Amino acid sequence: MRTNRVFPVIGIALLLFAAAPVGATATKGGRPAPEEFTGVLLTKAGGATVPVTLHVDSYTTADEVGSLARTLGHDGQHAVVAALAEMKPRGWIRVGDVIGFEVPIIRSFTTEKGTRIFAVLDRPFPIWEQLQGTHSPDYPYGMVELKFGLDGDGKGTLVSAGRAMFTDDGKVEMLGYGGKPYPIIGVTQQTVAR
Repeated sequence: MRTNRVFPVIGIALLLFAAAPVGATATKGGRPAPEEFTGVLLTKAGGATVPVTLHVDSYTTADEVGSLARTLGHDGQHAVVAALAEMKPRGWIRVGDVIGFEVPIIRSFTTEKGTRIFAVLDRPFPIWEQLQGTHSPDYPYGMVELKFGLDGDGKGTLVSAGRAMFTDDGKVEMLGYGGKPYPIIGVTQQTVAR
């Protein structure tokens, strides 16, 4: 019998729809110069590697994520997915050679340990998942978290299927579907021309 594990992606408050962690400062929304973050995704199939790029045109504002948190609380995550589809893209993500997917939520936080960047999108579902009756349609988000230390060393993780839920203390947490997140190594940042 196959079992599907649910694991916490981020143990404390998810920065998807919530405020920054203690001691962190959120970037303001707006339009900085476009940035790209590139790294290497380690796949689970024989340790293969795949290039991954997160392109950021601007960051999501605190008001926007607050509105999504209220939608999650009142109407559930499928209403949030519908709201994400109506949002202006803040950038895109590309994994391997596929066409980039638009990303409506990109948040950046500075802490005493460095910078954390979160990108969340409503993920497309492969038709075979729906035909096989797996529970993954209940996990409608994809997420990338990137971390840069004070020395500039960058790494991250990619969650291909996640869901948002409120914890007992009212914070929003992301839960992933299946195994552990995919690690991203060797992440670098560069500014790109408009």
